[in-house]
Amino acid sequence: MKGGKDVTVVGCLERRDNGDYMLTNIREASGMDPTGYALITEDDLTKRVGERVRIEGKTVSAGGGTVSVKSDTKTEVENGRDVELKARTLGTTGTRDVPFLGVKSVKTLSSSCS
Repeated sequence: MKGGKDVTVVGCLERRDNGDYMLTNIREASGMDPTGYALITEDDLTKRVGERVRIEGKTVSAGGGTVSVKSDTKTEVENGRDVELKARTLGTTGTRDVPFLGVKSVKTLSSSCS
C-alpha cells in the first residue's frame, strides 16, 4: 500500500464466494461510516468469519493512496510446458467499490455478529 491513513475499525468479518475477505457493519472510531472494507491480508482469517472483530490497519480511498495486489500462479502440466500467470492490480477500491483496508492486526470482540 502506498499512502492512506491508519484506522481502527470494528465490524463483521465476512468471506465472499471468490475468497476475498470483507469487513461489514462498520463502526469506526473516527466517525466515518463506509459500508465496508475489502481486506488485504496474507493471513488465513477463515476461523474468524462470522465474528465481530476490531481491525487495525491502513486504508486507502480515491485520492488517498493506492493498493497494488500481485498474484503469481504456476500450473504444472504433465508431458507439456508449465504455465505461469502473473497478475497485478492497482487501485483504491475492492469488490463492491468499497475501500481497501490493509490488515495489521485483528482482535475478536464477539464470536458472532448478531
